[in-house]
Amino acid sequence: MNIHTFFRRAISIVVVISLLVIGIVVGKFLYRSHQKNNLRASEINAQLEHIRLENNKLMAQNKVIGLSLSQLETFYPALYKQIKEMDIKPSRVQSVSNSGLRLEKTIITTLKDSIIQDTIRVKQFDYSDAWISIQGQAIGNKQSISITHFDTLSQVVFKGSRANPWLWLFSPRRLTQRISLASPYSKIQYSKYIQIDEK
Repeated sequence: MNIHTFFRRAISIVVVISLLVIGIVVGKFLYRSHQKNNLRASEINAQLEHIRLENNKLMAQNKVIGLSLSQLETFYPALYKQIKEMDIKPSRVQSVSNSGLRLEKTIITTLKDSIIQDTIRVKQFDYSDAWISIQGQAIGNKQSISITHFDTLSQVVFKGSRANPWLWLFSPRRLTQRISLASPYSKIQYSKYIQIDEK
């Protein structure tokens, strides 16, 4: 066998093996990228889960979404715009949390007759507890109401359930956000916690 033929065959084998390795690495990268995109789509569309704890307190939780800045701008343009309106450079953002809540409370109170300036008849009502304060009055056919609501929103981001429980230790735990409101009248409508991936 000629030495030139040997080197040609050796170089051909090295090139073929290199191309195979590159193909495998690129294939794995594309597969992981596809899996991440599918996972992100399911996280973005995930519904808020309500949990009743042992003390009968209602809490909400959802999965933490991991997005790049460009994905944040694509999927949540209003949130991205809000970051800019806060005079914060988007490139410096670590995470974004967005929660919506609703106050529900039925109040029944007695209207009291009184007179303002000796001639105008007024009906007034007043209600307050630890979470809400309402004062109102009815003058003729008009009503005036002042409502003040006191509440505290607490959130914790923690390592929750495994992404693939059947892989046990080889499947990392997914970040989960849990939100709690102090007021029993408030209810969390929606919540998103987005962790910005550095790329």
